Amino acid sequence: MTKDQILARDQRNIVRNKNLAENIVIIDGFPGCGKTLFGPIVSALDRVEILNYAFEIEFICRLYKLNKVTNDAATSMVKMLIDHKLYQTMMGRETNFRYSDLSSVFNDPHPLRYFKRIFQEGDMV
Repeated sequence: MTKDQILARDQRNIVRNKNLAENIVIIDGFPGCGKTLFGPIVSALDRVEILNYAFEIEFICRLYKLNKVTNDAATSMVKMLIDHKLYQTMMGRETNFRYSDLSSVFNDPHPLRYFKRIFQEGDMV
């Protein structure tokens, strides 16, 4: 590969125009600031899904802060990850049924909807 080809390749932007998740809520903060208390309150709102820990988003943000990925790449990766997590949740996959966990369906105000999802047929959300 020539130097010009490498430079041209580096000039391309990564774009994700269509998103499954339109409005997302991210609860973030320092340890001990009340995120655990705030999560169930937010989950009780209409059209809000169960608490989901997305450590991958933190990893992408760290790589961006260290200048290891570009802004467009980090933004697109976060959007793809959020869409994937939402799709998996809506399909009843990767759902936590461990009773005592903070992210358990039993800590959600509407746990029955998650039980119903695991018995749905098809893959349409």
